[in-house]
Amino acid sequence: MLFRLFRRTKRIPQVISAVEEVEKNLDWVVLGGLTVRVSGEAVAEPFDANIVQVSHASDDASIVIRPLTHAGAHPVLHEEGALAVEYISSRSIWYRFHSYPLRDADPLTGEFRAGYPSMIEALQDLRSVRCKTSAADLVRLDVQREQAVVVDIGSNGLKFTSNRIFEKGTVLKDLIVDLPKIGPVSGSAVVRYVQPASEYPLWRYLCGAEFAEMAPKDQKRLDRFVARLARRELAEV
Repeated sequence: MLFRLFRRTKRIPQVISAVEEVEKNLDWVVLGGLTVRVSGEAVAEPFDANIVQVSHASDDASIVIRPLTHAGAHPVLHEEGALAVEYISSRSIWYRFHSYPLRDADPLTGEFRAGYPSMIEALQDLRSVRCKTSAADLVRLDVQREQAVVVDIGSNGLKFTSNRIFEKGTVLKDLIVDLPKIGPVSGSAVVRYVQPASEYPLWRYLCGAEFAEMAPKDQKRLDRFVARLARRELAEV
């Protein structure tokens, strides 16, 4: 269990190309109301959006994408080339597919029609990914009224610094994790191990904990943050 939970990265190079499987994934996105992330091939910043309509008709297969903020979508949509659309499923699987705009964006809503994907790629299982934090993504933690810093984090757990020793099996209640650019998420976690923090001279211990309970909305926000860190690590490979 500990090996599965605390290993760094699990890649799942799976490509969904069967028509019925692509349909099922796109239908789930619409019905589930997930936010997707849309990026271009150039340097413009990605934007968040919702897929609000899907047509599976063979003569008009397409998707309709509505940006959450029109201004943020404008630079990406004026690039030439394919769009990369990413989303995280209810099972914390990070997916991506490519598409092309088929219609200019509506001037009021920013909504536009895009091409139907021929395949959807599963990038990673976020339930088992562990990503190191950095000074650029410093994650602070409030654990039982003490401040700590997160060393690595995933959708299922985290490792953090501590000057207090926690016994294995201790339930950490009212845990607050402050995610950069996203905000705090809260929940409870169970201590799985404690070890000396030899690489961190300002701290005495490193503590590994597995999340036990978290509100669905906070879990989605945590998944988004982990995907962002995983995206950065993939870019550095």
